[in-house]
Amino acid sequence: MESSTTESTSSTPPPISGQYGSGGTTSVPPSNSSQSGDFMKQLTNALNRAKFVFLNPHTCWDTIAAEPTTVKDLYLKYAIFLAAIPAICGLIGLSIIGISLPMVGTWHAPFFGTLIAQVVSYGVGLAALYVSALVIQNISPRFGGSSDLTSAFKLAMYSLTPIWLSGVFQLIPVLSILGIFLLAYGIYLFAQGPTKVLAIPEAKRLNFTVISILAMLVVQIVLGVIIMVVSPTPNIGMPNSPSSLGTVS
Repeated sequence: MESSTTESTSSTPPPISGQYGSGGTTSVPPSNSSQSGDFMKQLTNALNRAKFVFLNPHTCWDTIAAEPTTVKDLYLKYAIFLAAIPAICGLIGLSIIGISLPMVGTWHAPFFGTLIAQVVSYGVGLAALYVSALVIQNISPRFGGSSDLTSAFKLAMYSLTPIWLSGVFQLIPVLSILGIFLLAYGIYLFAQGPTKVLAIPEAKRLNFTVISILAMLVVQIVLGVIIMVVSPTPNIGMPNSPSSLGTVS
């Protein structure tokens, strides 16, 4: 499909309509597009959108703010795909690839125990996203911004994009520490959005960002502790322990 829009740059947000990459453009696939339930198409659209958000930390918020959508669509057409990256890569990295230990060998975490832990982590992450949006929704008016839940959800969700993408480092567990850099980038990405998405006055943007990030961190910690208490996951332990704690090859 030919596009009448010139090729986008990092300073110009691409048009919302159209297929990402179609006709040589970098159009962002809309979260509320009425596409078929084809899984691979939805996955491709989500990953292309993540690429756009990651590479355009300033201009992406103009596109996101103008896009009509719902919390349900944001979940089903973006969050569920991106949030799965750390879970899937963590399972593969710990159970299949393993951790190389000097003079010991390669330790592999028990598959089913790790699977349960990653599924729980995935669910907690999606729940924390919604709670974080509720918190942001209630904080925003105190800084002169909008109380719209969908807008708050957009800000919370898209700012998690670098953190979700950092999950690929878990394929090689010793590289997981590199995720700290993408965590910092996620905070930077969040800081670019309040004025455009929630109409927070520029003079109050920094204070709003600090308070919101701290609130989101508290949400993650509280929900994580609750899940650990209610549904404790198996101890995947140390090498040379019983087989339920993993194997060494």
